[in-house]
Amino acid sequence: MPELKPLRVALIQLQSNDSVDHNEKQIFQLIDHALQGSDVDLVVLPENALFFQVGPFDLQNRTLFSLKNPIFERWNKMVKTKNVALLVGSVPLQEGDRVFNASVFLDDNGDPRVVYRKTHLFDVEVEGEKPVRESDQFAHGFGPQILEVKGWRLGLSICYDLRFPELYLEYGRRQVEALLVPSAFLATTGEAHWEVVLRARAIENQAFVLAPAQGGVHTSISGDRTRTTYGHTMAVDPWGRVIGAIDEPKPEVLVITLDPAVIRQVRRQIPMDQHRRL
Repeated sequence: MPELKPLRVALIQLQSNDSVDHNEKQIFQLIDHALQGSDVDLVVLPENALFFQVGPFDLQNRTLFSLKNPIFERWNKMVKTKNVALLVGSVPLQEGDRVFNASVFLDDNGDPRVVYRKTHLFDVEVEGEKPVRESDQFAHGFGPQILEVKGWRLGLSICYDLRFPELYLEYGRRQVEALLVPSAFLATTGEAHWEVVLRARAIENQAFVLAPAQGGVHTSISGDRTRTTYGHTMAVDPWGRVIGAIDEPKPEVLVITLDPAVIRQVRRQIPMDQHRRL
């Protein structure tokens, strides 16, 4: 792997709802908090950062974004002023006649751009939870995408993607240094699967895993509807060790430093890339 310098990353845990103004205010406050006294290179927001559907989905009244939205213009100025890169975990992004659950990246090198569209859509009926059919709202994305930040190659994914190891196997073959998993896990599935699968992806691919999450009770702007997400924003190193976590289900910031020496050490001890037989 090329010579890399440590990467300082701020993972933002949110409690977004169906008010874009509320969410943007919360995000700005937490980013300001993350950057105080910390030399942060990259800020990562969770899935549904700017709009979280709390009530039943209404096809006629959904909130959609485009890269020309004034929010991204404001944020573009912010990242240039603060000299930090920002990955917006996901927003409902309109592209032609299709809508994607998409990650948007902003830095000081140009205009905001879409860097990933969610590949696996969450169509499930989990006992104890309301049925969810993400494919009623979104089109499938196009598979693996790698984002480079200060020489670090970051494999991109969103939430439900986490359950599909073949996506991450492709990132492992390309020897990315970190995997990003912005999420909004259900409380039921999060308690059972969140930590164990995040750690598995780190071990399988010998890469850092960074997973900012939505967490807590999300109340609609009207105040009459709620949803609950698991939270537990987490960072895992290439050995599978949890190196940082947010335990409380509330808006908070986790700042961590990724050390490339850890990747080299793990890959030297167990040279999986030399042993693959697929």
